[in-house]
Amino acid sequence: STRGVQVCGAGFQDIKAWSPDNNFLALVQWNISKDNSPGFNVLLISVENQSVKKSRRMRGCCRSLEWNEAAFVYRAFAENVGTISVT
Repeated sequence: STRGVQVCGAGFQDIKAWSPDNNFLALVQWNISKDNSPGFNVLLISVENQSVKKSRRMRGCCRSLEWNEAAFVYRAFAENVGTISVT
């Protein structure tokens, strides 16, 4: 559930994660390159101030997204792992 957060547009994966305090929602959006290489961005939505931050493009296909201490952690096929900070 996106808990009342409305997201418009196409190209989202069915992967999302909430921060423990429910202040941030992270969504995965496809980002296919011109040469057809798979990639994605993570959209970080602040529920409190209704802002959206978009990460840089990550290569591969996102396979998981979760909260870990003070950031969201993504894992992508091709063994790509990283964090998305909320600050």
